[in-house]
Amino acid sequence: MRAVKNVEITEVKGDKFVNAIVYRDKETNKVTELPVGGIFVEIGQLPNTEFLKGVVDLNDYGHVVIDPRTQKTNTQGIWSAGDCTDVLYHQNNIAAGDAVRALEDIFQYIHSK
Repeated sequence: MRAVKNVEITEVKGDKFVNAIVYRDKETNKVTELPVGGIFVEIGQLPNTEFLKGVVDLNDYGHVVIDPRTQKTNTQGIWSAGDCTDVLYHQNNIAAGDAVRALEDIFQYIHSK
């Protein structure tokens, strides 16, 4: 395994399954085809939470600050889950689990009133 840095992916190759990527080195402009068995796409690291400023606490990176046990924010009646939160790891399966945790706590919240 090796890391390929400072490149731009220009093509993903394969028929039914990915079998190679083509990338361009941003410094040298050299184009390389790399055989792979799959890819993992990450959209970005900064969450789209600008609209929440002043509504819930955000950290320095714009992630929603939550209680990791319940997904509650600092604002009564608001929960958050997924990649916009300040948890350590961000992936689809983790986000789905976070959403279930939030829903369980919301259910408890609603039925305790």
